[in-house]
Amino acid sequence: MEDEFENYGMEMPCLCDCGKWFDLNDGVGSYKNTNSIVCQSCGEIEEAEAERNNEIVDLLYSLADAEFTIKEVNERLKELNYDPEKDKDYD
Repeated sequence: MEDEFENYGMEMPCLCDCGKWFDLNDGVGSYKNTNSIVCQSCGEIEEAEAERNNEIVDLLYSLADAEFTIKEVNERLKELNYDPEKDKDYD
């Protein structure tokens, strides 16, 4: 088996989850498993997935904030006896 790695010129060969062999120094930390190193291409894929997931979470928080703000504004308008049919000057 050592001969196989010598052909690749690897000092510390590692097998990625995708089945590709890479040198430890060329690997990147996995976003899915923090105790794991993956090949560069898998690292890029995992990074893109993590960025997508983070953006989704940020958007969901923004949506929740907007819903909360709308609820507060509607409550305050009721307190001020605002009637959208009667007070058309504000539209």
